[in-house]
This record gives sequence, structure tokens and C-alpha cells, in this order.
Amino acid sequence: MERLYLARKITRSKWDPKPYTGEGVRADAITSCLRTQEDSLSFWRCNHDPLDVKEVILALALGEKRDRLDKIEIVLLEQKRLISDGFVFKPTDGDTLVSDLRARHLDLVELSLMKLYMLASHIIKVTRGSSEAYYFYSFNEKNVTAIVKAATIAGRVEEKNLPPKMQEQLTKIK
Repeated sequence: MERLYLARKITRSKWDPKPYTGEGVRADAITSCLRTQEDSLSFWRCNHDPLDVKEVILALALGEKRDRLDKIEIVLLEQKRLISDGFVFKPTDGDTLVSDLRARHLDLVELSLMKLYMLASHIIKVTRGSSEAYYFYSFNEKNVTAIVKAATIAGRVEEKNLPPKMQEQLTKIK
């Protein structure tokens, strides 16, 4: 049986410990990577297959509020483990220009400070390499642009519907 994961965009460098935090969680990691809205956080379903991970990158790259293609870093957390820890998820349409990916989205809801800390503890296991059940991926701007270009060629999203800066970035790919 294949494991299902939930992907969350993070900034990897914010999870590195500082001398003043010891092994603890940096405030920047919480306030930037785990910034909640209405006590919820956005996640994307996927499996650990590289092609499926690229689908998450595509969904994130083409979020409706994004205006350019940049580096994207994600963590994959095992869905079953999060549910067993008491996390509650609610399916919601994802914020992406790729309509066939919107149904993969869900929100982690009913968050409290304690649950947010528990989630941060899971992410620390990924970023510090102490878990074989979770994964970290980093896609540089060139990789992200190539993924989006492939989606436009496949007709999953029309290039003319992308923001001007993204269109410009795509024209640089051969």
C-alpha cells in the first residue's frame, strides 16, 4: 500500500538552528513557514513519486497570487502519521491556475499553538534528517520554470493566462 503525503511549502534555511535556539524551533520558521489564516494551513496531497512531487511544485508555482517563478522548497509529511497525532484536515479547492490540481488541496484546520508546535516538530525531523518517513525537496527557479513550461506545452494551463513576468521567464527556456 502506497503512503500518502501532505506537502507544505517552506523556506529551508529558516529551520536551521541558531546558537540561541539550541535544538529548538526558530521564531522565523513559525512566523513565515507556518503562518496561519483562520487557524488553518494549506497542504497538497501527493505520494513520494518524483512525478507526483512535480505536480505539487506546479500547483504551488502557479498559485493565483504569484507573479513570478522562483525556487520552491517543500516538505512531505506522512498523512497517516499527522492524523494519528490528532490533526484535522478539510478538503478545499487549491489556489492554483492548474484546474486539474485544485482537488488535491486540503487545509489543516483547528490549529492551536500546541498543534502548531507539534507540526513544527515534524518539519524539524525532515529538515534535520532525523526521519525516514518524511521528505524534503528543493526545486531551483530553472527547474520550476521547466515544470511550468511542460504544463503549458501539455495544454494544462495557457501561457497567455500567466502573469507577464512568468511569461517572460518561460520565453527564456528552449
